[in-house]
Amino acid sequence: MPDRSLRSALADPDARVAALALMGSLLVREQEGSATRVGRIVEVEAYGGPEDRASHARAGRTSRTGTMFGSPGHAYVYLVYGMHHCLNVVSAPEGSAAAVLIRATARVGVGYAGEPWASMAWRADDPASASLSVRSTARIG
Repeated sequence: MPDRSLRSALADPDARVAALALMGSLLVREQEGSATRVGRIVEVEAYGGPEDRASHARAGRTSRTGTMFGSPGHAYVYLVYGMHHCLNVVSAPEGSAAAVLIRATARVGVGYAGEPWASMAWRADDPASASLSVRSTARIG
């Protein structure tokens, strides 16, 4: 039986495999002194590496893109257009620069709307994600 764990999906050279594995997963933010926040990942976008013209790693490894070339499963937040914080998860073997952008989460339980997720986030297994319906569409732009 093939290994269908998130760890193996994130190490797959095809970022679309990791994107599919992340869909429906829970993103959990715990911070001392604050309430725990949980969001179900409901929209993702896969970036295939330097050959993907939509990837910020398309120009190769630089000081700005170096994190994307790191270890699979590493999550990082970066700033776009000087105003939007985006969460990426590295999703290929080290040196490959593929990643999955977490585009949207749906709040699970009680949370605080409008507060940033900017500190540590990670995935938690959740049986409810097994019933998720996934639709794949062409990239816009």
